[in-house]
Amino acid sequence: MATFVPLISSSVAGPLGVVHLPRLWSKVLLSAKRLLPEGYDECGKGFDQMLLDGLQLNREVTLNYVKQNLPTYPDFEKWVLEQKGGKIESAEIEAVNAAIRGYHHADETRKAI
Repeated sequence: MATFVPLISSSVAGPLGVVHLPRLWSKVLLSAKRLLPEGYDECGKGFDQMLLDGLQLNREVTLNYVKQNLPTYPDFEKWVLEQKGGKIESAEIEAVNAAIRGYHHADETRKAI
């Protein structure tokens, strides 16, 4: 069976304006469909966790939602908004984006990537 490495950059944002959210969605969705290469982390401790923490999304709940519902990306963003009570303050989005854009992997991590 063919597998796919997610090609969406962490710098890409969807309509909500949150960078890395499309990449996280794509990785978890590919994993749920067993299309992510073996050993490829569906949700790592780096940008993925920074995003979840920054938006105050529960990791397990978020992963389960994507795996069980296989949402389109617009449906995933709608779900994220629902988890946030229907609105994400622009300052919160800016803080998440700044954290992700400003993070630099260690040399060893960059080599592995």
